[in-house]
Amino acid sequence: MKRANHILVGTDFSEQADSALLEAVRLARRHGSRITLLHIIDETPSDSRWMVFGVPPADIEDALRKRADEELAKRVEGICADVPTETDIVFGKPSVTLVREAGERGAGLIVVGRTGESMMERLLLGSTAERLLRQAPQMVLVVRPGGDPGFRRILAPVDFSDYSRDSLEVAARIARDENAELHVLHAYEYAGLAQIASATSITATQSFQEELEEQSRRQLQTLIDEVDLKDLTPQLHLRVGLAAQEIITFARDEQVDLVVMGSIGRTGLKRLFIGNTAERVIRSVPSSVLTVKPSDFRPE
Repeated sequence: MKRANHILVGTDFSEQADSALLEAVRLARRHGSRITLLHIIDETPSDSRWMVFGVPPADIEDALRKRADEELAKRVEGICADVPTETDIVFGKPSVTLVREAGERGAGLIVVGRTGESMMERLLLGSTAERLLRQAPQMVLVVRPGGDPGFRRILAPVDFSDYSRDSLEVAARIARDENAELHVLHAYEYAGLAQIASATSITATQSFQEELEEQSRRQLQTLIDEVDLKDLTPQLHLRVGLAAQEIITFARDEQVDLVVMGSIGRTGLKRLFIGNTAERVIRSVPSSVLTVKPSDFRPE
């Protein structure tokens, strides 16, 4: 893990959020970091809530703050007992507020759990974790629920871009810190294979496939040599297929604890039509996921 001296943890007091906090505390102990445990109340109570509850909005806000204070205190005394931890409660939209607070507080890592938003909310808006990927310049760690803290097996998907090189370097540092296995995966597709197959012989088609595989193998080895992973003895894997699906399948089959990958933060129509591999992975992969942004990252 990059040495994040300050870790911002978002909590809604769910089991998923507590799993994220446990992992953040473990990382803070290892790296001597401090934690800000942040609870976000979704927007200031409105007149419509007043009508529902039959009490003034100010009283609703006070009640929400009181409950949140009690829940935060429980976690500081229990989970965070030996780690420097401050708590805060703010009103706002979770993803926007987490990004703003991380920037204002100088946090280098945002840690969240995988929340249980409804399918309709995910289809229309995306989960809080997915929105964080598009908006946060910091590293974002989305922690799988129910898993044991720690990373024994790490997967670094690469596509030979500068983004994936950066994420591979981060994955290597984590593997060294955790004394973990490092797996490096490149997934590629046979673009245009159908047209080639219809216009040439079976032998020519097979030759094209073999050439593409060999080219991918050479590029993967070149990347490994450039990043200098020899002390880790990484295991290299080539897969044919869509990147997101191959990452998810590999992580599930090999019981990967952490996937480390780059994310460039597409938004709007670009995300709708093109999508983002990191977002697709987070939706389905059984592992925790750490996304790494380029130094010049700007949300679109």
